[in-house]
Amino acid sequence: MANILKIFLFISIALAVVGNYETSASCVAVTTMANLNFSKFASGTWYAIKGGRDLFFGTGHCAKIAYSTSSMNITVDRFPSFKFPYTVNNNVMTFSKTVSQIYLNVSMNTYVLDTDYDNYAVLYGCGEFASTMLGIKTAVGIPLVLSRQSTLDSSFSAKVDTALSNNKLKSSSLNTAFKACSN
Repeated sequence: MANILKIFLFISIALAVVGNYETSASCVAVTTMANLNFSKFASGTWYAIKGGRDLFFGTGHCAKIAYSTSSMNITVDRFPSFKFPYTVNNNVMTFSKTVSQIYLNVSMNTYVLDTDYDNYAVLYGCGEFASTMLGIKTAVGIPLVLSRQSTLDSSFSAKVDTALSNNKLKSSSLNTAFKACSN
């Protein structure tokens, strides 16, 4: 699992370098959801439905995030499953099974823009990605639409679009996740 997360991180950074994410000198100011019940939000599994460019969405399948909380900490488990070689925007990436280190510094804040806790959530993550090896330092913004089911019921599309547009994020610029999930 650790190697998969390292590979996932590398793919995310590689995509940021070639411009597949919203990059800028600083993060976009967003309005977060008022009175968020974090315990309710952070219980159970969320499936990635749409995201900022290629996050979770190449030839991978069933990207989901499971949160769990206790009185002392919050655990976030990501389950991005990738098929290899991994393809993003017609570029094929292959990785050695011996990849053991990636020289990157990553820091990202994730904001809940809207959720009804039971059906959908709209998040925006933005943080600084830096690599002395690659000579980059940039802010990268990643909108993400999640659902408690492997698909999002169309009746929630308007709420998702509103949450994105209220924060000057465009629904039309998001990629749809690979649909090979089962609940």
